[in-house]
Amino acid sequence: ICEIIILWLNRKLSEPWNLLWYDLQSGFSDNKEYLNKFLFAFIIFLICYFFYLANNKDGFSFVWHIRIGKRRGFVWKSHWVILGCISAAFLGVTSMIYQGMISCGRSNLWEGSILVGHSFGRVDEYTYTGCLEAFLVNYEKGYRTFEVDLTVTGDKKVVLRHDWEQAIQEGISSDNIPTQDQFLSIPICGMYTPLSFQDLCLLMKEYPDIWIVTDSKYTDTEDVKEQFAIMVQTAKECDAEDVLDRLIIQIYNPEMHDAVKEVYPFKSFIFTLYQYWDGSIEQFTEICRWSVKHNVDVITMHFDYAIEENLEVAKRYDRDIYVHTVDDAEVAKEFLDKGVRGIYTDDISPEELKEERK
Repeated sequence: ICEIIILWLNRKLSEPWNLLWYDLQSGFSDNKEYLNKFLFAFIIFLICYFFYLANNKDGFSFVWHIRIGKRRGFVWKSHWVILGCISAAFLGVTSMIYQGMISCGRSNLWEGSILVGHSFGRVDEYTYTGCLEAFLVNYEKGYRTFEVDLTVTGDKKVVLRHDWEQAIQEGISSDNIPTQDQFLSIPICGMYTPLSFQDLCLLMKEYPDIWIVTDSKYTDTEDVKEQFAIMVQTAKECDAEDVLDRLIIQIYNPEMHDAVKEVYPFKSFIFTLYQYWDGSIEQFTEICRWSVKHNVDVITMHFDYAIEENLEVAKRYDRDIYVHTVDDAEVAKEFLDKGVRGIYTDDISPEELKEERK
């Protein structure tokens, strides 16, 4: 009976078992509605049960003889009934805990790394280039996870570029959006090699130990679907569909997660908060709960928000926190000591944080 009540509540409130596990641990401190409905359902159950006993001859006799303490046969039967109720409750709770525990496993294929090379990281004095040379330089330094900016060209191809306002390619602007061929023909900063998403797929095939965090810019559902459909089709056309499992999709709101999943069953996600979070602890708690429910293991925020209160909530919900963008190794170590899992950076060498690796 306890199981039926709990299953009904889960269905009504759309709560997965792993969230119920967190709620049990925290005494439902973040989900009072669930606790109130559970108590209400349990009280209704008790009322119905005792109403049944009062209107059933054997049941009434059972209640009466417990009260007056006579006729040991009936009292003995009552012990079995009480034991059965306790056993049912015990089985219900232990089942919830077991289901919660087996649901708490990490869902991402990506196991995380301490450093994420921001737009492939710095090359010479330049950042935000997304160029081949930046990748090669920082791969040699030891980076294995890179964030890249992705946007769509005038002929509906995806290329590695932060936005069209960057003054890094001659003749290209938001008023003069290039085709893919035009984009690839103009060196970045006059000397570096621009890359298309197809080039990125082929790089991932050549370097099977790298992971790519996508910074895809768009938040409108239809734009998101179009961009990721282009990316998936591009990967298939160059016989590199397998690399899609090494993309870590950075989402900006819950709706984007659903839109991306409609296009392709990507395995790894990061929820980045700079466009969505109002900074309140209440909304951050809801973000963590949503992330548990949708198997998003990693949350990224600006380093200013990586304070103890927020990190405690993330720890309670077993979410990894990454911060952006930190370019000082000592500052990065301070964040890691506080419980941050990883750092987006332009400059910090993996060697500088070698002693911090887990």
